[in-house]
Amino acid sequence: VICSALRVGRGAVLDEDALVVALKQGSIAGAALDVFTVEPLPEGHAFYGLENCLMSFHCADLTDDYFELTMDTFVQHAQTYHHR
Repeated sequence: VICSALRVGRGAVLDEDALVVALKQGSIAGAALDVFTVEPLPEGHAFYGLENCLMSFHCADLTDDYFELTMDTFVQHAQTYHHR
């Protein structure tokens, strides 16, 4: 059975350790996450090393500098991914 996880709620509703295991074993095809139990997600967390884990930052507001901050964060994450 192929399944995936899409998480857009608060961080504590999902067992992240169990999700990492399931993603590594292929029990779950993939996960898309925008919230985490600990935010910001700590450097070196297992999610960063999983190719079947799509991560995005959680944003529930729209401020005057939203687009600038969003692009800055995207570029930072892309550079981190590229250099790993």
